[in-house]
Amino acid sequence: MYIEKRRRKYYAIHTIPEDVRDAFQGHKRFTQRLDTEDLGVAETRARLWDVRWRRLIKEARSKSVDQVERDALYWRKLLEDAPEHERSLIRDALADEAQSKIDRTLDRLGIMDERDPRLADLPEYAKATTEAERFHGIATGKLVRFDEHLEEYLATAGNEAKTIAVKRSAITKFGEEFTYVSDVQRKAVQAWVTKQTLDGLRKPQTLRRVLTGLRLYWGYLISIGVAPDEAITVPPF
Repeated sequence: MYIEKRRRKYYAIHTIPEDVRDAFQGHKRFTQRLDTEDLGVAETRARLWDVRWRRLIKEARSKSVDQVERDALYWRKLLEDAPEHERSLIRDALADEAQSKIDRTLDRLGIMDERDPRLADLPEYAKATTEAERFHGIATGKLVRFDEHLEEYLATAGNEAKTIAVKRSAITKFGEEFTYVSDVQRKAVQAWVTKQTLDGLRKPQTLRRVLTGLRLYWGYLISIGVAPDEAITVPPF
């Protein structure tokens, strides 16, 4: 990752390795305007983007993210980077892309109309519909993985390496049960806490530390607009 000045503004740029470019529609680099003329501020902002881009590259290499999610994340970045007047067109294209995933399944099934009553009994159609909804949700930012912004958060936390490792482990483990931010609801979290206690999975003092770490991370998600504002008055933890 490097920083470049263009027309008085700094940009963060990260070359995408050749072995994973197919996962990013063939693009050769990530580019992000940092909206500052101050080099120190630019370097701070660029570090957060560097963490995010390295995570995407790592996921592409490990294939830990499925194709639906990978495609959706590409569309989300396209939507985020687009000027305001172009976003409605991109959203329309997104809706068309989501529908095309269903249409391709209909073609394979030899069915011409989604109102066909036979579809209710076909698992292929149910799967295609679920994937289309998930694709659209991720691409539009309505579905965000709970740990998606974890590395960015840890980069700003200012903790020692050991503390960072403990936080990363606890938040990652929680994210295995609460995949998306929208899954983190107060009753579900209370049930999770009860299970941790009753099953003896964590000692009370350990669980309190975990919950404190989760609260701090949740606060970060609210601050960057990923978790809903109403979660401030009715926090899930």
